[in-house]
Amino acid sequence: YGIFVYNKLFPKGHAFSGEGAMYTEPGTNAFVVSAKRMEKKVRFPPKEREMVYAGVILHETGHTMGIYHGNPPGCDNRKTKYPWFKDWWIYTDYKSCMNYKYTYKILDYSDGTHGEYDYDDWGNLDLTWFQPI
Repeated sequence: YGIFVYNKLFPKGHAFSGEGAMYTEPGTNAFVVSAKRMEKKVRFPPKEREMVYAGVILHETGHTMGIYHGNPPGCDNRKTKYPWFKDWWIYTDYKSCMNYKYTYKILDYSDGTHGEYDYDDWGNLDLTWFQPI
């Protein structure tokens, strides 16, 4: 399930996708999103509100299905957000909402067919992460 709160300071969204030190095991399957921070995304630079909210929902849902920070390396990589970082260029082929470069631009997970550093999100979604709590 997902909860939208008005003012969650950091991060903008957070998935409680599992258990363990880094949420690397199936479990909780929930996320929280800051509506205030999403509204900032809508305004600067201007984006469609529906795209911003749908992007963050799909991104956080991906975490609840076993795609998490560093798995794959382009997921939740803050250095994929801006072209002055090398990782922006390295993971540009990872065309997934799990890549911060595309979170608010692509409403899809990648299928792994876009190049060397792409990752097959669809083929690696782990639906067993949806476990009763």
